[in-house]
Amino acid sequence: MSAKLTWKIFVIGLRQVRRDGIMFMLVPAPVLMGFLLRFLLPALDAELTFALAPWYGLSDAVLVAMTPLYTAIICAFLILDERDEGTGVYHAATPAAERNYLAARLLLPMLWALAYSISIKAVFRLTPFEPIPVLGGSFLAALVGAVVTMLVASIADNKVEGLAVAKLMGIFMLGLPVPWFVDAPQQYFAGILPSFWVGRFLYAPSPRFFAAGLLVTAIWLGILGRIFLRKVGR
Repeated sequence: MSAKLTWKIFVIGLRQVRRDGIMFMLVPAPVLMGFLLRFLLPALDAELTFALAPWYGLSDAVLVAMTPLYTAIICAFLILDERDEGTGVYHAATPAAERNYLAARLLLPMLWALAYSISIKAVFRLTPFEPIPVLGGSFLAALVGAVVTMLVASIADNKVEGLAVAKLMGIFMLGLPVPWFVDAPQQYFAGILPSFWVGRFLYAPSPRFFAAGLLVTAIWLGILGRIFLRKVGR
C-alpha cells in the first residue's frame, strides 16, 4: 500500500466534499449538535420541575457516537458518487490500488472521526472528561462509523438511494441509549448492534465491554466487507 497514493485519493475526496452541498454541510453538524446539547439541556434543567442532570452522561455519549456517524455518511456518499462516475473502479482497479482506496475512504476518515469525536466531547461535555473512557468510546464509535459507511454503500446503488438509507441509520444507532433505560440482563438483547457497546462502555467503562464492542463490530465488518468490496469494484 502506498501512503502517497492513499493521501492523494483522500485529498481528491476532500475536494469533492467541498463541492457537494450535502456532504459539506455534514462536516460541521457535530459542532452544531454540541452547541445545542451543551447549552439547551442546562437551560431546560433550570426551568423544568424534574432534573435533567442525570441524563448528561447520555448527552455526552450521543456526541461521542454521532460524530463518527456524520463522517461515515459523508464517506458513503463520496463512494456512491465515485461509483456513479466510475472513478471508484479506477481507484480500486488492482488489489494494491484497492487497499489504497479503502484506506483513503475508510481508514483515514475514521481516524479523523476519532479525533473529531474526542474534540467534540472535550469542548461540549456536560460530564467530566475522563481520557480512557472517552478514547475507548470514541474508538468504538469510529469503528461503528466504518460499519455504517459499508452498510450504506453496500445497500444503495446511487446517491439518491444513499440518502434514503442514511436516514434509516438512526435505527442502527438505537442501541446507544439502551444502557440508560433498560436494566441488565435484558439490555443485552441489543448487543447485536455495535452502537449498544459504545453506549455500554461509556455508561460503565470496562475492558470486557470494550472487548465485546470490538468483537461485535468485527463481525459486522467481516460480513459487510465482502459485499462492500464487490460493490466498490463493480
